[in-house]
Parts: sequence; C-alpha cells; structure tokens
Amino acid sequence: MSWYLTTMLLTLLFLGPVAFCEGKQLQKRSDDIPALKTVVERHSQQMADMIAELTAVKAELNAVKTNVAFHARHSSDPFSVASQGTIVYDNVVTNIGDGYDIKSGIFTAPVSGTYVFFANCMAVVGTSEEAYITLGGVVVGACYSWEPQGSEIHQGAGMATVHVLKGQAVRVQLLENAENVRGGHWNSFSGFLVRADF
Repeated sequence: MSWYLTTMLLTLLFLGPVAFCEGKQLQKRSDDIPALKTVVERHSQQMADMIAELTAVKAELNAVKTNVAFHARHSSDPFSVASQGTIVYDNVVTNIGDGYDIKSGIFTAPVSGTYVFFANCMAVVGTSEEAYITLGGVVVGACYSWEPQGSEIHQGAGMATVHVLKGQAVRVQLLENAENVRGGHWNSFSGFLVRADF
C-alpha cells in the first residue's frame, strides 16, 4: 500500500468520527433554538410584568405623597357679595397645591381623589346668609346664618366629603343677595385632600 493511501485511511479512521460528532452537536444546537426562544420570550414577559408592577407602585407612592390643602377668608369685614354669586375670599392663609384661585374664589382640584370641604358663614345684624358649597354646579353642602336685631351671634357652618375629579371646580355661592356679610374669620372656605386616586 502506498504512503498516500495509508495516510488517507488513517485520516478517515481518526477524523471521520470527530467530524460526525461535531455535526451531531451542531444539529442538536439548532434543534434547541425554538426552546431557547420560548425561554427568552417567557423571561421578557416576566420582565414586562415586573416593570408594570413597579410603575403602579411608583404611582401609588406619588399619590400618597400628594398634599393638597387650602384655607381662605375675606380681608374686609363686612364685605359685599353679588346675588347668587361666588364668594371670593381674598385672604389666602394656606394654599398647598395651588388649587385655590384668589381672583375667582374657585378651588380647582389638581388631582383626582376624595376631598373634604368646609364653609363658615355669618350674616351682618338684621340680615341672613345662606350659602352653598357646590361641585361642578351641584350643591354638596350648605351653611346658614341669621342675625336678627339685638340677638346673639349666630355663625353657620357646612361640610362636604366628596370625590372630585382633576380639574373640577368647587366654590361657595350665595343663594340670595345678602348684600353684606361678615368677613375675617367669620366667613371662610377651606378644604383638603384625604386620598388621591391611584
């Protein structure tokens, strides 16, 4: 047998099985691709779910940290109010969240949530005052004060606990023309956020 043939036989004997094994391994790895793709897709979905959960938790934490509160009264005592008009309290004591507008007397909710509102009212002697707390034009609370001649002071108060959507307006409006009402701390409008929506 020639040297060339001997070399070829030895090559086939030793390298043939190696090449066959490598081919089987490549075939096996190619068979694993669909399974690996399924694993990657499952982990990608799990990561997306985790990100969604973290986003929801972050929104809840931001809602918990949200602080809205205001308190306003009138600087003059007494002061005039237009018939069935919004009482504009021009002395703002507290306005956390900047929801109360000193020019219009309207509180606009900066976030949606559950709020509590208060209104104190007092008429001047010889008159009465009837005022409503309104949310979007709907009455949700009221206060009434009647001051007959020579009587003791009668101050009225009203409260409302309501759900308010972001951008909705809350105000105190007179039912009738009281012409003049007491100012200072006798007539005031205040409110605060109990809990924001998530």
